[in-house]
Amino acid sequence: MDSPSDPLLPHDAKSTAATESTDDTESMQGKTPKEHLLRALTKVLALNRFWSESLSTHARPSTAFAAKIFKAGTTFTDRIEASGLAEGRASWIEQSLPRALERERRMELRWHKLAMRELWRSGSWWSPLLPEQKVPPLRPQKDWHGQLPWPGGVSVNQGFFHVCAGFCKFVYRLPEANKMAKRCLVFTSILGVLPVIFSTLFSLTVLHVQHTRLLALGKELDSPALFPWKGHERLQLVGLCIAMAVTAFAKMLVYYQYQIDVPLAGIRFHFRHVLQRHILELHSYAHVSGLRRHHHAQKHGATRLSPGACAQLLDPLVFQAVNFVWGFLFEIPETISHMLAVFVAGVLTQEFYGATIVSMYVGCTIVSWLSVFLVFLYYRNSQAELAHLKIMWNVRYGALAAAQIIDMTNEGSHKPITATELNEKAGVYGAAAFVYRKRAFQDFFMNLVFENNVAVVQFIFYGSSFLVIALLAMDPDSNMPSSVLAAGASLLTSSMSASTALAGKLSSLVYGHAAVVQLADIFNEFHYSQEDGSDSTASTCKQRA
Repeated sequence: MDSPSDPLLPHDAKSTAATESTDDTESMQGKTPKEHLLRALTKVLALNRFWSESLSTHARPSTAFAAKIFKAGTTFTDRIEASGLAEGRASWIEQSLPRALERERRMELRWHKLAMRELWRSGSWWSPLLPEQKVPPLRPQKDWHGQLPWPGGVSVNQGFFHVCAGFCKFVYRLPEANKMAKRCLVFTSILGVLPVIFSTLFSLTVLHVQHTRLLALGKELDSPALFPWKGHERLQLVGLCIAMAVTAFAKMLVYYQYQIDVPLAGIRFHFRHVLQRHILELHSYAHVSGLRRHHHAQKHGATRLSPGACAQLLDPLVFQAVNFVWGFLFEIPETISHMLAVFVAGVLTQEFYGATIVSMYVGCTIVSWLSVFLVFLYYRNSQAELAHLKIMWNVRYGALAAAQIIDMTNEGSHKPITATELNEKAGVYGAAAFVYRKRAFQDFFMNLVFENNVAVVQFIFYGSSFLVIALLAMDPDSNMPSSVLAAGASLLTSSMSASTALAGKLSSLVYGHAAVVQLADIFNEFHYSQEDGSDSTASTCKQRA
């Protein structure tokens, strides 16, 4: 697709001229000059209607600053964007969409290009443009609902792990996720193995340096040498360093490709799309049925969802549910492959380190992973309680902010708001925001306590193992070679960071579960109304459908 010559020209300015020129010629035949002039003025007004507000609006300071740091190839989609009017008006977005999609064709996603700060494709023969970008169609609503209760026929009362597994199973069955999920599961399995290879190579490098030092001093080695030939110790060291560099580079490439292919952003897009359609449907039938939020003591369906609450559900909650619950699925093969790789590495290095160090290395790794899950089970209920309260007040204080603005614009009076009314509204919002602040603070520190306790348990196991190895190396009567102490210690502590990262992912999983439960309330409105016989907005939707 060739981009328009004027980057600020509306898309329909060219499309209208191209598609309607023949029709205009035929329709204008036999018209008077006055009619010709009237039609021309009408077309000019139609073209400039979109720009009428932006032409009289100066660029915002933030937008002007962004324009200064834009590199070659970066332009604003249209004059509305260039002036900083980031409003969600449907007419403006429809006008901006063709140019915005055209700009996406030139986005460069190769890591070496981004490392050189080259953000856009040049369009040369070796860097062709992407295919024409189109908004993907959305499948029917029933295909996204799947088996009720949502997600995947699992009730939120069935427990934490059942809900998380049901949500992952529901997303995995979607074509938008399934076509890339299997590939990304392989990527994460590789990402679990590569750190073990790197740490093993690093510990062997340390051991090789110690052996080289002993040989330089004319002493005999107290453990088997890494290489059978002698006289090329420096070349062997270079080979080990190159192997570590290749392993680290492979990990970077695999992780980069995984981030490109992992079905997270696409799932969030479709999720927000279908959720917005569901919310619009609820509000539509609530409006037709005469249901109003202020006139019903019992809130059902759309009467429970203010515009601000809908915005909070669409943005933070969808992100947290998809990234923290569905995203955690890809941590499972990484954990399993990491443990298997540790076991294999222990078997292969037993000749160099001895059975004692290898047994402690494998045992401490397995015990550290198990300790993470045991500590998580101990703190999970407390974390889930605070996560639910935090999400609840996240929705409430965000909904309150939107409701205050909507109430002011719907009052119909052009009278300025008094300082007393302004302080009162801001005070109510501040009170709700303060409660959310306390909830978020408590949730953060509960997760911090959980992760600290995981670190304490790991320190006990790894510290005890290191102390045992050190005492055996100091004892002249033991069979522990003193040269393997440093290498064995580096091998022993290499898996601590992986288990610590898992603890952070489990904390996020709890918060994602709370978000899934909140979203399930919306999708299950009709299902639960049928069970209890209530007259909800969703039941009205079903009857009219």
